[in-house]
Amino acid sequence: MTNNGIETQHGALYKSLLLLLAFNGITAVLGGIALITNIISPDIELLRNTLFSSFVIPGILLTVIVGGSALAALLLFIKKHDFAALVALLSGFIMDTWILAEMLLIVEFSWFQILYLITGIGVVILSAEFLLSNLEQQNTARPKTNNTTGDQGAS
Repeated sequence: MTNNGIETQHGALYKSLLLLLAFNGITAVLGGIALITNIISPDIELLRNTLFSSFVIPGILLTVIVGGSALAALLLFIKKHDFAALVALLSGFIMDTWILAEMLLIVEFSWFQILYLITGIGVVILSAEFLLSNLEQQNTARPKTNNTTGDQGAS
């Protein structure tokens, strides 16, 4: 099922959300691949508070779950699918959970963490706005029914 008016109904909201999803998805996939292939090789000591002995598994998780969820949401928006905003909302929560876990476990500050925390929050806010707006439109478009048979208590 698709929502063909998604772009025109939401304009700047739609474009902003697409931009954030693309940024989060592409950079998470590239960052994950860089960790897996040792293109970037952070100090292994950063993983001392985690279950990991290398950056391979975190790289895979970053690529598949964090990047994949954002790119899946982006694709659903491009295809104008009804579940696009819900998947985008989930991807925003995934990004924020990833960053908060990283901040708690790695215990080394980077301005990238703040950037991605903000982009994740942005995806959550814009997706929620999308969902609420769509629910509002569905409720106003639904015809009101009048019960004239007197069986108001029946289900």
